[in-house]
Amino acid sequence: MEANQGENPVTVQKYLTTSQLVLGNVVLDSRKKLGEQLGSTALPTTAFFDASGRLVDTHFGALSSASLASKLKKLETSVQ
Repeated sequence: MEANQGENPVTVQKYLTTSQLVLGNVVLDSRKKLGEQLGSTALPTTAFFDASGRLVDTHFGALSSASLASKLKKLETSVQ
């Protein structure tokens, strides 16, 4: 899921189209409350939730493919 903070739907769609991103779920956070709720101090922020919907980890700033794989592996291991 991708969450956008502050931009309007037209701006978000233009960005997705220009970047050739195809995302299943995009949340528009026009009031910028999601970052506040996550304790986000930087963009981008990646939030990891478990199967119960609990926030279990966050990563502030850019996330490399290797770091993402490591975080997902850790999350997968905690479920088993």
